[in-house]
Amino acid sequence: MDATGTPFVAFFFGTTNVGSISTGNGTSTSYNTTSDYRLKANYVSIPDAAVSLQRIKFYQGEFKAAPGELAHYVLAHELQEVVPSAVTGEKDALGDWHPLFRDGYDPADVQDGDILDVVQEIVPQAVDYSKLVPLIGAALQEALDRIAALEAKAAA
Repeated sequence: MDATGTPFVAFFFGTTNVGSISTGNGTSTSYNTTSDYRLKANYVSIPDAAVSLQRIKFYQGEFKAAPGELAHYVLAHELQEVVPSAVTGEKDALGDWHPLFRDGYDPADVQDGDILDVVQEIVPQAVDYSKLVPLIGAALQEALDRIAALEAKAAA
């Protein structure tokens, strides 16, 4: 939000604000998802959060577009089995077909040898990692409760 409390960008579903991009003091950017209790119903504590969190596989590896650069990530289709709301798209989805041209071809005068292959584009799945925060928080709370119980038992 700027100094007057107005977001720079706001997102709506119908007439309900569901998120925004703002900066409160000009030193950081906030990507906000609406979380007002007045917009929610039927909420309970996350059951067995630690069990769910342990089902998520976390990896270290590379993206093909950045070889040699290590990143930490999950695989969207695997995460979709545990936290479907954190994943958009379909596993193995494909889009349009398009030609793969040789380097240096003339787009105004395509010749037979200019087309090396015809490939179908990948329509990748995406992950919203922020959707994992409530599960991670609840799992941590469960773990801290278990630690406190064990400490109390050891002290007795």
